Amino acid sequence: MAYLRPATIASALAARAELPRALVCGGGTAVQPAMNAGLLRPADVLDLGGLRDGAAIDAYGDRVRLGPVVRVAAAARAHALGAGVLGGLLRGFATPAVRERATLTGNLFQAPADLAVVLTALDGSLITASAHSRGERRLPVTMASALRPDELAVGLDLAVPAAFAYERLAVREVAAPTLAAVAAALLPGGPRAAVTGYRAGTAVPCPGAVPHLADPAGADGFAAAVVAAAAPPTPYARRSVAALARRCHRRIHRGDADA
Repeated sequence: MAYLRPATIASALAARAELPRALVCGGGTAVQPAMNAGLLRPADVLDLGGLRDGAAIDAYGDRVRLGPVVRVAAAARAHALGAGVLGGLLRGFATPAVRERATLTGNLFQAPADLAVVLTALDGSLITASAHSRGERRLPVTMASALRPDELAVGLDLAVPAAFAYERLAVREVAAPTLAAVAAALLPGGPRAAVTGYRAGTAVPCPGAVPHLADPAGADGFAAAVVAAAAPPTPYARRSVAALARRCHRRIHRGDADA
């Protein structure tokens, strides 16, 4: 088995071109346990954890670009995203030790991708590149599976919100899989919302919810539009998603949203 740990994004792209079937890992929080248990037996491994130029968080205008190995914990502390925007919601993601190793970009390649709802609401794009192309390509964050064989995810691009709210349903507050989630953001380009899509199996944007999110009195309309986008299969799931949506709307308009 070839094990490659490149030091730069350029060398990682070259390695990907040489070994297009290699298993790619960032923090290794999902890959390493699966390999230890014998559930994964890759022929080759491309470990991005050593990228010296892969952990930058760069603000430009009203947006921010995060490198491919920005850790979840580092993103939670990043003032470039607006003080505290991700801090509160990421405390419910995994355990402190996992948050210090796991990467935001890497989470999008897991099932389920718990952070996809958050990144969709923040108008996120997955930035990809290859050694064979002259430029970068941008994909919705829910389309990580659409990478070409010679491509790597080289970053995330997100809008910086004026206000942000996130609510999730799980069997316990910390280190438990997300059963349903709603995220809402007031962005420079206008409001955005996203929800766990039951039929899609990933995050889905909620364009129909946007007018209600902008309206301080629109909580019920916002909840109805979010439920329609999520398409929950049971009455309990519909009530749960509606409750999460109302909480997000309330936090956005009562001034207790993350910002």
